[in-house]
Amino acid sequence: MPSFFPKSAALLLLFLLNVPSAEAGEVHLLRFASPYGMNAPFSRADRAWMDRMTRESDGRLQFEAYWNGTLVGRAHTVHELAAGVADIGVISPVVSRAGMHLTRGSLAFYGGIFDRKVTEPIFWELWAEHAELREEFAGVVVLAANSLSPMFVMTTAKPVRSLDDLRGLRLKSTAEKVTALRRLGVDAVAMPMSEAYFALSRGILDGAVSPADTLVSLNFDEMIRYITLLPNPRPPYPSRAINLNAWNRLPDELRKRMADSAAWWADRIVDEVAAVERRGLERAREIGIEFIEPAPTDLHQYADNLAEEGDRIARELDARALPGSAILAQVRHRLEQEAR
Repeated sequence: MPSFFPKSAALLLLFLLNVPSAEAGEVHLLRFASPYGMNAPFSRADRAWMDRMTRESDGRLQFEAYWNGTLVGRAHTVHELAAGVADIGVISPVVSRAGMHLTRGSLAFYGGIFDRKVTEPIFWELWAEHAELREEFAGVVVLAANSLSPMFVMTTAKPVRSLDDLRGLRLKSTAEKVTALRRLGVDAVAMPMSEAYFALSRGILDGAVSPADTLVSLNFDEMIRYITLLPNPRPPYPSRAINLNAWNRLPDELRKRMADSAAWWADRIVDEVAAVERRGLERAREIGIEFIEPAPTDLHQYADNLAEEGDRIARELDARALPGSAILAQVRHRLEQEAR
């Protein structure tokens, strides 16, 4: 397996291969499903991985791709994949409308740490140690997890020069940050990124907590005029998986080949998104979008607010008989170790 993070890659390989396998056979055709268009950054990485698998297996692994949500949508990707609607593909547990409490909740535990060389090994350690996390993905085998570049506060008309300026703004947010933003006076709304363009263009939203790539990938550059550098990390979460029955039908050699390529796949996804983010930042500078650097006191207060949200979510998970506080303590301990 590629050496991006050897320890976590080894843990992933152990899990992927610790499943009974079928005998080696002929060509295996897998239906790949994605909610994204075939030319989206995520999809370019997925296509590169499928091409690599076909090439390295001498044609024994073949893929039939279904893009734009034609086979599996975004709201129930894990459950639909587990049910066999597709064999392999993109999963979006963070926007799932059912279950995934521990997966979504634990995204709030990483504080303001953005370095995936730090966060992704921690994620795979949690995955190895906590069966409750793995149980949320029953029926599928997770192949890759991703953490991406941070999101920032982007606004259309009102610049956010201090935390006080957030009050009253209606902002698109990810689900795990809604409560934290509301404590700062934001009218935060969790909605799919695909719906945000319409809401921004019609003035329904004043802005979005969003990554830079959306300026070009979703044409946010048409509305956004200010970017406030209040960092919102995007910690690791499972992003690619294969149906368990489809996995079991593959011979050992092909399963090992797929497992060995998992870290490469995750790296390629990040690289494709990072390239679009660079274009987004270049576009912002070209059209004169103002970048606003918050005061250090605001940055500290914002970080403290995110930490408070982690505490709240951990207690909420505990009430569901899930190891929220245990995982939060483990993540913070590991982050402290990495900071030394």
